[in-house]
Amino acid sequence: MGPDYLGLLAGYVAAAGAFWVLFLAAPGIMQAQPVQIQRPWLELLLLAIGIAGVLGVGQLYVAKRLLPEQGEFFQSLNQILIFAPAVAVLVFLRPFWAKNYLPLDRAVSGLGLGLVLALLAFTAFIAASRGIGAWPGAAGQASRRRWRDCRPGRRRRAGRGRRPPGELAAPGRVRGSRSRRAADR
Repeated sequence: MGPDYLGLLAGYVAAAGAFWVLFLAAPGIMQAQPVQIQRPWLELLLLAIGIAGVLGVGQLYVAKRLLPEQGEFFQSLNQILIFAPAVAVLVFLRPFWAKNYLPLDRAVSGLGLGLVLALLAFTAFIAASRGIGAWPGAAGQASRRRWRDCRPGRRRRAGRGRRPPGELAAPGRVRGSRSRRAADR
């Protein structure tokens, strides 16, 4: 297993373990009304259809049959399309909020808890995969957005960036030569 897989494992274990400890320490944190499932086999069948839909649309993505991967916007739309069947099934099964443990009266505290658990999982992932010293750089990279690349009409100017090895650096001059006279010889 590579360091990224170990990092993912550490992140999931840290978030799930912290939530479990919090749940044991404060049992009232998940005071949800018990949900009665009227037809469990039908709901299980619908969930299986939703999972099959996610896998099917995911295979379309792998085969490059979804939206083109040109920029972050289209990549985000592809992710929405991939997970849309699962969300559609969850919305179809009523009552949506109660069955998914999202009580609307405590939404702010639930989002705060989710943010803290996400930061804990991110920290565990970085510590396990790259070392805790890489956290500030990784956090900055995850939070930074490249606005200059996202604005419409902005293109990278020709001549910036690296040239492939052996490509001419300037007219009459070979990349890596010491002087123009050396290129002319």
